[in-house]
Amino acid sequence: MCVNNKRYSFKETVEIMEKKMVGMDYNQRRQIYQHFCMSRMGYSFLDKIRRGNIFFKINQSHMENEISEQLRGIESKLIETWKSMGYNETEIEKLVRANTLLSVKNKSTLRTDKKLGRKLLKEVQLSFLSR
Repeated sequence: MCVNNKRYSFKETVEIMEKKMVGMDYNQRRQIYQHFCMSRMGYSFLDKIRRGNIFFKINQSHMENEISEQLRGIESKLIETWKSMGYNETEIEKLVRANTLLSVKNKSTLRTDKKLGRKLLKEVQLSFLSR
């Protein structure tokens, strides 16, 4: 197979992967290229599966890191808003706890999380209004 066909196939593979992934850095692209070249060289099916699992774990950790960064940014903006509204530190801690309980959903504890989150919000609201 000539080099141009390999490059064209690699570009197609990267375009498909970029649609599925949040974003790829240099190391991920290099690993995909190495995997693509090795798959053409006749490596066994198990090697391809192992490399695919590695790519999946890399992508999964990358996505989790991006999501956690987004959530931290949103939380910091909310804290600034609550400070500007006049909440004190203990109320802000309760608001953060309530926000995490209401925004992060876990099927097994969804109902109790909602109840606890709403209870915390009511406590904060009452303490804020009583001042």
